[in-house]
Amino acid sequence: RQALLDALAESGFRQLAADVREALHGGSDVRARFLRVARAYVDFAIDDAALMDLMFQAKADGRPDAVAAAADDLFTVLDSAMGPRRPGADEKARDVFKMLLASTMQGIAALVAAHRIDRS
Repeated sequence: RQALLDALAESGFRQLAADVREALHGGSDVRARFLRVARAYVDFAIDDAALMDLMFQAKADGRPDAVAAAADDLFTVLDSAMGPRRPGADEKARDVFKMLLASTMQGIAALVAAHRIDRS
């Protein structure tokens, strides 16, 4: 049973990463890019809410390698939403912003699912 749940979680991370990757295409305007990424993330979280719960319910250090790799890929794709890395840039600040971005999208999805805010 756990192997099946892990396979579903891995598949979910891979699909969400693909959706976000697709949202990255379509121009270089930073604001528009973030809006497309947020829309893709929130749409996935709402349309596949049970899968999203499954994906994020396991502790990161207890995941099988394939699930951890798929989750890492998602965060790599989210990182690319911020544009290319610059030499000498503050990498810690970039990582904090990436987690803030992911947390914000997770929170928006939770508020939409709870009917506290409108999906649009």
